[in-house]
Amino acid sequence: MSLIKKFRAAHPGVRFSVLPKADDRLASAVLGLQADLALMAAPERAELEVVGHAVQPMQLLVAREAAQGRTELGLGDLSNFDLILPPPGHALRRHLEHRINQQRARLTPALETTAPMPPQGDERPSAQLCLAAMVDTGFLRSHDATLLPLARMPASEIALCKAPERGLSVAAGKFAMELSAGLSAA
Repeated sequence: MSLIKKFRAAHPGVRFSVLPKADDRLASAVLGLQADLALMAAPERAELEVVGHAVQPMQLLVAREAAQGRTELGLGDLSNFDLILPPPGHALRRHLEHRINQQRARLTPALETTAPMPPQGDERPSAQLCLAAMVDTGFLRSHDATLLPLARMPASEIALCKAPERGLSVAAGKFAMELSAGLSAA
């Protein structure tokens, strides 16, 4: 969101609509021309054109207090948290479940969503699976939260996609370039 705020400050006439959706719905919105761009984890739709990408480690969004000075969390640590996971079928969820199945572990989410949620829990803290590029630093500050890497978890690709052969408006094209640069720097 900070990139959108920065872009709007430079281009105040540009409007944004940010819609968190499951991967298949994002792809359909872009291919159906209801959305210019989609930021997706590990897109599997070959008909999408990737205009920017990066590889990022899997992260857990937790309250700073719940992090207790840790620099990472392992799969075994997750039983101490109310897990917030993307819905079934989402690329990050599939990525996590593949790894969990290899270790014959089982995780049960307390909540399923793709939108960043403020960390919760007085008695039992929450931990939300995400990628760093999907969580704004302002969100982390305002909710006294942090991102911790999920130990021994392979990184995931994040891609900025558009419909193939679709010309973007000048504003959407410029924003796509800035967002792509931001992904690479994250």
